[in-house]
Amino acid sequence: MVVSEEMGNAIAGIVSGTVAVMMFNPIDCLRIRWQVCLKEERAGSNIVGFARRIASQEGFVAGLWKPGLFANGMSIGLCTAVRLVVYGPIRDTILSATGKDEKDTISMSLAGFAAGATGYLCVTPFFQLKTRLQVDTGLFCENKGVFLTGSRKGEPRAYSGTIDAISKIVSNEGGVRQLYRGAVPLVFRGSLLSMGHLGGYDGFKTYALSQNLFENGESPKLHVAASVSAAFFACTLSNPADVIMTRWASAPTLGKEYLSISHMVKSIVREEGPLVLYRGWTVFFARLAPLLCVMMPLYEQTRFFLGLGYSS
Repeated sequence: MVVSEEMGNAIAGIVSGTVAVMMFNPIDCLRIRWQVCLKEERAGSNIVGFARRIASQEGFVAGLWKPGLFANGMSIGLCTAVRLVVYGPIRDTILSATGKDEKDTISMSLAGFAAGATGYLCVTPFFQLKTRLQVDTGLFCENKGVFLTGSRKGEPRAYSGTIDAISKIVSNEGGVRQLYRGAVPLVFRGSLLSMGHLGGYDGFKTYALSQNLFENGESPKLHVAASVSAAFFACTLSNPADVIMTRWASAPTLGKEYLSISHMVKSIVREEGPLVLYRGWTVFFARLAPLLCVMMPLYEQTRFFLGLGYSS
């Protein structure tokens, strides 16, 4: 079976992105809930204890796996496909414009950034939906009609599901444009994440092959190692923007009002300290590293199955 390069990358991106989300949505949900949790929930507890408490009180599926799963699957699957389709052509265009024959750090990083901007802009509504649904989660008391746990403790459920969230956002918050609330921090965060992900993966793989670091050349071992490298750079570059995006997107759900993104950043840094922008880095990496270790080898093998060979 042979398909075009673009079609193959799109198929491989959707397959690898969707499978990865199905497996790792609990870690993503945990990261979001940790970033917005109430002070009383963080007191005397670390992220592991926080996760255990959620699983004990709410159940693993209801509290960590199910929230935002459909919206997250749509966002990651489509975004991954778009980024992988446009990354190579953008990188090669940069090389051509600069008169270089060999890819380098600058061309790979810029291509990763541009691919991220393109992909994340396309799926901003899905990212907002999954974030809101993950925030609107906790042990719910049907008799009282309020959450007993979670960041919305004591509040009624905001959304019954993805469709209900779309309907309420559009009708109650100013129309369809509100689905793109937080597009600027999301696209900036996605661009930085993509720079670390695609640039880091491509860079590590290129260096490893040039130095013969792996005996068999192209192999799952190489793809996994490149994925871990990509996860480190992606998390380090994008975590501050990730926190900003999460706080901004979830502000209406949490009942917070900020005049602007800059006002919000100043407020949370003043109240919680500058390290708040790196809150969740560990769980972000714990989620992203295994996700990429599934996604990228699966992407490479899907390309190979489709007759395109491994990425170059």
